[in-house]
Amino acid sequence: MASALDSLRGGSIVFETGLRVAWASETLASVLGVKRDELARGTDLISIIRLSAAMDTDSRVLLESRLFEAVERPESETAPIKLFSVDRSRALIAEIRSIGEQCWIATFEDITDRNEAESRLLTLASKDPLTGLGNRALFEKSLRSALTGSPEPGSTIFILDLDRFKAVNDTLGHPTGDGVLRLVAQRLQSAVRESDIIGRLGGDEFAILFGQHFRPADAVTLAGRIIDLLQRPYMVGGQVANIGASIGIAVAPRDGVTAERLIKCADLALYESKASGRSRFHFYDPGMEDRAPDHPAQDRRALELELRKALPLRQMEVHYKPQVDITSKTLLRFEAAVRWRHPTRGLLEATEFAAVCTALRPAVRVSEWALRTACQDAARWPGQIGVSVRIAPYSFEKGRLLDAVSCALTHSSLAANRLEVAITEDVLFLNESGNENGVLEMLHGLRALGVRVAVDCSGSGWTSFRQFASFPFDRVNIDGSLLSGSAGNYEDRALVKAIAALGASLGMPTTADGIQTCAELAKIRSEGGGGIEGYLPAKWVGSSELPNLIADLKGET
Repeated sequence: MASALDSLRGGSIVFETGLRVAWASETLASVLGVKRDELARGTDLISIIRLSAAMDTDSRVLLESRLFEAVERPESETAPIKLFSVDRSRALIAEIRSIGEQCWIATFEDITDRNEAESRLLTLASKDPLTGLGNRALFEKSLRSALTGSPEPGSTIFILDLDRFKAVNDTLGHPTGDGVLRLVAQRLQSAVRESDIIGRLGGDEFAILFGQHFRPADAVTLAGRIIDLLQRPYMVGGQVANIGASIGIAVAPRDGVTAERLIKCADLALYESKASGRSRFHFYDPGMEDRAPDHPAQDRRALELELRKALPLRQMEVHYKPQVDITSKTLLRFEAAVRWRHPTRGLLEATEFAAVCTALRPAVRVSEWALRTACQDAARWPGQIGVSVRIAPYSFEKGRLLDAVSCALTHSSLAANRLEVAITEDVLFLNESGNENGVLEMLHGLRALGVRVAVDCSGSGWTSFRQFASFPFDRVNIDGSLLSGSAGNYEDRALVKAIAALGASLGMPTTADGIQTCAELAKIRSEGGGGIEGYLPAKWVGSSELPNLIADLKGET
């Protein structure tokens, strides 16, 4: 029996009534961290346990209790117990069994290596190996735990998706892309508290869970800070990469009380941010349910396949909305926007397919087609009515914008000063060489052609005084969200006034977008805005309706 027990892993000890040692294996001394002569026959087993260097105080108390239980109730079965060293760097498993009348055996096995292996497997199962952040499974587990019971107001999640990251992988290579992802993780960790939980959900998508009592005002401040932080250049292996981030925000219990619901709401808000121009953030609101598909992943794939065929099948249209000077009551120009007349979904606005379009990169083709079509339509309008066309940021990345504008003007015979190219703020941060020279050169190139340049200002905090002064803008377009509904708060009004004043000081007139009510018109008048566009002057119309609209607007003015 002794020979058989000695062959087992770990160590064994046989003891009798009164907890006296009857026999101990050769390996037990090293397992328990005692001297071999302290295991002599007849020795008190409790004294041996108390001498053991392999167990902390709690483990000794637990083992002693189980030994007494085994002797006092020999018919009962005891479950294996786990014992730990003082620094918890070592772990043992102990089992106690009866092996005859008034005789028991205790076996001890060192499971430290097994514990470490299990810990490594657990880490692999819950951690993202590239960034060291928690993965989707761990993030969702943490979110479910936070939402257990009745969550107090303030439990908030951000879902972040990186903008222009695919271009980094395509142009600079996947090793550089991996380096950028690691730096993104570091920047996110520097932006939040230690108690906040960051996860990488997969690819270039990240999530942050904030604890209770995280106020909406805190979310607004932090979202703006993260967008600013992530759009700063990245230096990886001697190469410069430039990306941005869009954010969707959901708050419990207002938006949901389950992890699945809250993540869906944040995803819908993220979709809204991507569709409205990227590098922005949105809170979830119920209206997003109507604007987004029930199954975004499946629907997105279907849209991708259909969008590739939309231009060849002549499903794209250009619609127009007037811009009016509120002082002189003059019709200045029409803003052009692409609409997709989908065969089954009806007429889709650009926000409903912009994110898919940009990801696929037919955005440039659609944008250039819209530019040519708008110029051809404008050439038939009376007088000096101009046209404003928003240009896809990717046109700047590839440096083809000047050729596209020149061709559109040549083929339409439209005077260059009647064309306005509108860009979004994130264009200012597009570059392939780590500086703004490429974009600046193209903007000056447009001015050299005689084309006007406008910039859309959404209040995201990107556009600085220096950028306004450095780029040759002819007009600043103020996003309608800063004026409409509940968004028109004190901070937004102050921002509108500041933008209008800044534009005026630099000789750049401002136009307020999306004006729908007389109250909003009065508000933009009081803040110093000079032009408006939106449903108050007229709704979006197709090119065939423009002659009647122009006549109506001229009659009103």
